[in-house]
Amino acid sequence: MGLDVKRLQELRQNRGLSKNKLARMSGVSQGYLSDLERGKKEAPSAPILARVAEALGTSTDYLLGLTENPYPIPKRTEEQPAASLPGWLVEACEEAPELRELAALVPLLTQDQRRTVLDLVYSMLRPTLLRRHPWLKKLPVEIRDRMLPLAAQNWHHRYSYGGEKDLAKWPEDALLTLCSAMLSDYEREQKKAAGREKNKDKETDKDTMA
Repeated sequence: MGLDVKRLQELRQNRGLSKNKLARMSGVSQGYLSDLERGKKEAPSAPILARVAEALGTSTDYLLGLTENPYPIPKRTEEQPAASLPGWLVEACEEAPELRELAALVPLLTQDQRRTVLDLVYSMLRPTLLRRHPWLKKLPVEIRDRMLPLAAQNWHHRYSYGGEKDLAKWPEDALLTLCSAMLSDYEREQKKAAGREKNKDKETDKDTMA
């Protein structure tokens, strides 16, 4: 089966990449990429196809129309551990393999899309997190749900409270006070991260227009 040129073009555009930028990332000439997208070269060699697929964050099977899933499942290797996923998410995938395909989306998404996917991940991890951090069960449901991302990332380890077992013994009002402080700090850092992401998007737009 030949290259699906529509998928190639759509992925490049969805990633915000110019042909020139994709050429630099893949090591394939811009002229050759243009020929691929125009359908003039339907059967690129396996090494070239692999380089283009890697630069686009997809699989050669997807570019060849052999699968409907455009996202390769991240594989841990010594050279490239966990495909740039956060450490806590790598550990979660090891405990819950069903998360791997979903987690593979994370490095390829915008900030807003990533937040939506991660919310789903946290929801899927809820039983594990409640078992690992029993003090969460003492919180009102609304606060507990907001604390799931922090518990998943062991955010509470940044604070001095005496450890998991002691935290479970805290009075509810003291626990709520601590969690409120954690949430304020966490949300402040999330806003900073969103600002950094917007700056990256602006740089990408500049490259696309080049």
